Amino acid sequence: MAMGVVAPPCDANDYNGGIFFKRVSKMKPYQKTTYSTHLSDVARINQELRDGKWKEKLVDNADVETATWGQLREQIGLTYDLDDDGTERLVLKYYSGSRTDPRRGESKPVVKYIREDSYIFGPGEIDLINPQLVAKYEKGEEREVDCSCDSDFMMSVMDDVGKSIRDTYSWVPPEDKIYLGMDNAGGHGKKHIIMQYEALLKNKYNIIILWQQPRTPESNMLDLGIWMHLQSLVEELHFGKTVHAESLWKTMQSAWDLISAQALTNVYARWIKVLDLIIEGEGSSHLVEKKRGRFFSVPSDEAEVFDGAEDGDVDGSDAEGEDEDDGEEAWCDL
Repeated sequence: MAMGVVAPPCDANDYNGGIFFKRVSKMKPYQKTTYSTHLSDVARINQELRDGKWKEKLVDNADVETATWGQLREQIGLTYDLDDDGTERLVLKYYSGSRTDPRRGESKPVVKYIREDSYIFGPGEIDLINPQLVAKYEKGEEREVDCSCDSDFMMSVMDDVGKSIRDTYSWVPPEDKIYLGMDNAGGHGKKHIIMQYEALLKNKYNIIILWQQPRTPESNMLDLGIWMHLQSLVEELHFGKTVHAESLWKTMQSAWDLISAQALTNVYARWIKVLDLIIEGEGSSHLVEKKRGRFFSVPSDEAEVFDGAEDGDVDGSDAEGEDEDDGEEAWCDL
């Protein structure tokens, strides 16, 4: 899951519409030393490393007299274009004979991990039986894992959201309000937490949250088309990659950096039309789909009033009693 904040692009300020993008996650330490078979984000390379085809390339047909595991590991990293961290984590697991479990009387293979200075070729070389590459993660190392978008997450991230909005809208004076639209779906925290980060954004960044009506995804810019645009980019960029959470998140970040200003402009224009249809439907959204297409493409003057977030009642909020004045607007969604 990801949190995104977007707004209408601004050519004059060289702004493409993307403000903030973050994985809904937390850091969690490994409870014990762990070995993983995820070695590369590229599916073909990951499979080749897991299947042991690297051994055929770099060991069986090698024309060298001496080589330690540390030297071979560097060569694997270069051959398969692994980054430094991925190369350093490589550990070679192999089997050396077997032992009998005294409790069950079963014979089990003995698993060992080769030392960095052990020879693969040369004096004292180890006879590798079914060698397997794995990535080693030490006990206590932290990793990023997906989590629920609960009160703790929202409080941890909303200050960064406010700062990102103000940094992005650097041309907007601090005394001018910026309106942040948020949907009313679950997952934004408990009521007292919501009140806390509403106050944080208002008092520290002069940002007012406008909550949309519940169960109206068509009035949310991200649900209206931005997520679909991002998904199409992810599908293109992630082709040939592994179905691993870390790998997918890297692709999502790359897609976010490539987000199209024209796509956001189109979605924003559609959003204005949606507001017009909601007004025409006297608060109902039933006309949004009914009047879709080029015959209903021009928004009314009444809908265009909301282009500057002029009226806090657009999504059922009175902006916490603030005066109804013009301001910049952004949209947040999960």
